[in-house]
Amino acid sequence: MKSLDGFAETRSAGARRGSLDTEGVAHGPNDRLPVLAAFPAEPTRDAAADGGDVLNSDRVFELIVPLVRGTARRRRQARRESFSTETIPPCANVFLGDSLTEVAPLDELFPGLPIVNRGIGWDTSADVLERVDEAVDDPAVVSVLIGTNDLHTSRSLKDPRGIVIRVEAIVDRLRDVAPSTRVLVNGLLPRTALYATRLLALNAQYCDIAERTGSTYVDAWPALANSDGALRKEFTTDNLHLTPAGYAAWGGVLRPLLTAAME
Repeated sequence: MKSLDGFAETRSAGARRGSLDTEGVAHGPNDRLPVLAAFPAEPTRDAAADGGDVLNSDRVFELIVPLVRGTARRRRQARRESFSTETIPPCANVFLGDSLTEVAPLDELFPGLPIVNRGIGWDTSADVLERVDEAVDDPAVVSVLIGTNDLHTSRSLKDPRGIVIRVEAIVDRLRDVAPSTRVLVNGLLPRTALYATRLLALNAQYCDIAERTGSTYVDAWPALANSDGALRKEFTTDNLHLTPAGYAAWGGVLRPLLTAAME
């Protein structure tokens, strides 16, 4: 498996030079069109990681999630409605995201900080964009970690250009409704090596979103990935969700940023 050590240099160069559209026309770095050249084609069956194993967990998620996601609709809606009954402490740290956020032991990871968990399992960037106004009430910090579920849902949702547009819209909306809030844009976390190139390409765009909007990019990839770009085995049981050790590694990256925002 090829090492991903050279990705940062490629990301930086691509972000500064601009991009090419589908007709090959150059765009400057200030244009809002995502860098299409940064997004590799969807992995093929022959590109499966872990020795060509066609039962790669990301392949399994691609097959199963679109079939079963609808069964969680009622639970997702109930959790969303429950937020309206919760009291938000002043100057809170709000966490927006999917199941990675919902099940995170945030109070343990960030003791002493006022925490509000607004994660909903199965959520995509489209779902968070729909509910972003409900999630904020003049918080000190909003941490956004979203987009990984988009990659194994409908064809329209998993288009990386659409993911980037929606995530930027989320950040822009946060800026509109809470202009004094510090926004942390989390890069997507590693999964299997099969998805590494696509995730890193998206993360390059997330980093650019943070720069364009005056937000802070959170890069937990080096703390969680192995040399092949896969989530380290001790940090996961299914190559997607985190174990306590995985959350501790992610929290170690995020904690200084939260602490600094509260000073």
